[in-house]
Amino acid sequence: MNNKIEKIEVFGSGCDSCKKLFDLTKKAATEIGLDAEVEYIDDIQKAMDLGVMSFPVLAINKKPIIIGIIPSMEEIKEAITNYQKGIVDTKEGSSGCSCGGNC
Repeated sequence: MNNKIEKIEVFGSGCDSCKKLFDLTKKAATEIGLDAEVEYIDDIQKAMDLGVMSFPVLAINKKPIIIGIIPSMEEIKEAITNYQKGIVDTKEGSSGCSCGGNC
């Protein structure tokens, strides 16, 4: 199965942790040769509309796949390539926002 990625979105409040996930995601997408838009969204309501309350969030085609953590570059690449293979395994942090409440 091959799931085409139309858009990757990183949702965040504008804090450094959220921006870091966005930067890592853009770099990961480039390194694996993905031709898809990567967008940063700081409208928290849009993230809540996806059913998430912890930030940052990495969503592919409106499906949250990483929530509330800053994964490594390799973990982001793995999540993207797994999504393309039809494997959607959401990774979620255990305690709210990755910034520790400083955003």
